[in-house]
Amino acid sequence: MTVTPTDVAENLGRPAPDQDSPLYKQWNRWITSVLLVIKNRLGPTEQLDQDTLDYVVLETVSERAAVALRQGQTSTTVAVDDGTVTNRWENSTDTRGFDFDDRWWGWALLLPRTSQEGFSTRPTFAPDRRC
Repeated sequence: MTVTPTDVAENLGRPAPDQDSPLYKQWNRWITSVLLVIKNRLGPTEQLDQDTLDYVVLETVSERAAVALRQGQTSTTVAVDDGTVTNRWENSTDTRGFDFDDRWWGWALLLPRTSQEGFSTRPTFAPDRRC
């Protein structure tokens, strides 16, 4: 399975955008961009576990899309007696980059597992000599 903008919409709990819509094209470009970043860091994506690759791409693009979709008015408060209207807006700082945060899902998901022998230690105990 390869990730599509329809998968991103499902992950966000939104209706899928039309294939001709700017949103569909934008999400498709983000999917391509994430795959390019992964390819540049780890080599050919065909050699990676495809289910894990799809998961990482879907979560990364979904997170970026969620930030972009949150931009705009979030709430309106009206106080009748004072005649006050308050509009609250939420703007993301920058939606151009991708967040590959190792603490969240990490590149370790995509890297092939290696033998743990290289990192093992065998503790030994030798009693102290008394003089």
